[in-house]
Amino acid sequence: MLAVFHRAGLALVRYDTWPLNRPGDAKWQKRIVTALAATPGASADHIRAVEDDVGVTIRFRPEEVASAATNARLPVLFSLAEEGAAQMLKRLRNP
Repeated sequence: MLAVFHRAGLALVRYDTWPLNRPGDAKWQKRIVTALAATPGASADHIRAVEDDVGVTIRFRPEEVASAATNARLPVLFSLAEEGAAQMLKRLRNP
């Protein structure tokens, strides 16, 4: 989702404020590699390229991107997106 906004020329986030290797990110990235490897038609080169990114690329979590998209002032710092994301997740988990 973030890439769509970026491609359209709308920077939702301040990329330089996002941390690398947060707890759980590498585990999530590995699950994506496993799912991709089980996908019919996925090329070995693509799987290898995604696997090479595990732990070395920043993960922009969906709830953080959604939080940034609701902010009136763009681009959004990580700390603000994270705060909004926590509130969103709380509402979703405890309606």
